[in-house]
Amino acid sequence: MEERDYYKAQVEYLKKAISKSTRGGEIKQTLRCEIIYKTKSLYSITWLVEITQVKRSGYYKWVKTMETHDEKDKKGQVVRDQILAIHLSHREFGYPRITL
Repeated sequence: MEERDYYKAQVEYLKKAISKSTRGGEIKQTLRCEIIYKTKSLYSITWLVEITQVKRSGYYKWVKTMETHDEKDKKGQVVRDQILAIHLSHREFGYPRITL
């Protein structure tokens, strides 16, 4: 029973990896960690890191930094919106003259 579940986890990983692969089969570690994060509720982390060939510590480091990346993306979006608003109100200003 456990062996069958392990093989199911392998198949699910391969399906996700193939559908997201754009480099002819080469899958970046961030994408592998993302797949682990999405399927961890179905299968054990131990199996998933073994299947994806990601170190367990590397996965947990990715999870920890994922939160800070989300915060940076939100802040970056705010800055982009502000710059766009300045540009739309003062079209004569190019990027060197727009400062926050």
